[in-house]
Amino acid sequence: MAENTHRITPPEPRIAFHKTELQPILDVYGRLVMAGKARDYAIGMHKDVAIFAIFRRHAENPTWRIEK
Repeated sequence: MAENTHRITPPEPRIAFHKTELQPILDVYGRLVMAGKARDYAIGMHKDVAIFAIFRRHAENPTWRIEK
């Protein structure tokens, strides 16, 4: 029988927003949506930075970025 040589490595830790940090950001985002200044958002969690990006239109660069 062949020996299993594949090793499962745990994922690298990533920076993320805690819910207490995310709530005020989402509150501001909601106000921007109501004012017609934002339509979409994205959250990126990387090993060295977390990013909350707010977009005015779906197919453009973010209008605002919050980095942790």
